[in-house]
Amino acid sequence: MSNNHSRTQILFVPAELIDPVNQLSSRTLARCKKAFELWQTEKFDFLVVTGGRFLPPSRQTTAAGVLMSRWFNEKGVNPEHIVIEEESFDTFENISGSVQAMQARGLGDPQQWDITIVTQRQHAARFEISFWNMYQLKIRSERPDYRLGPIEWCKEWLFILVHLFDPYGRGSLARRNRDDRRLAAYGE
Repeated sequence: MSNNHSRTQILFVPAELIDPVNQLSSRTLARCKKAFELWQTEKFDFLVVTGGRFLPPSRQTTAAGVLMSRWFNEKGVNPEHIVIEEESFDTFENISGSVQAMQARGLGDPQQWDITIVTQRQHAARFEISFWNMYQLKIRSERPDYRLGPIEWCKEWLFILVHLFDPYGRGSLARRNRDDRRLAAYGE
């Protein structure tokens, strides 16, 4: 594990999609594979996997964080080093829920954490904006090996604007997105 014991080194992996049913999508797997490569450097103390149940039951009945945790367990990562957040519906909740889960595990104050997120560039920018606004944490990012299509690329840049203008996720767009995902997953 990390040689720098004054700060807790955290590798943070958000889910992308679950596809097919209860299986990690190719992009979520790419994130996990990149994170596993980084984990093997032994520079990190904890691995945080984050993502709830955000799709209809015909596609997802298990939280993405749990599915990713199982993947890392199968690769030999000790469950004691994995923090699972399994309730989030979006990036804002990935952050707040993961911080709560890390604190519940006794990892202390967020100001003592060095976080490296594994996701594509625009998604990482959204995390950087919101981690800074919510906790005054500057995070690093590592990119997995995949590219977005043109439509997805444009959508991601639009989501960055949402995070710039609504860095806490309290606005109507963020709330509607969460409500839509909650309705799809739970019928609520």
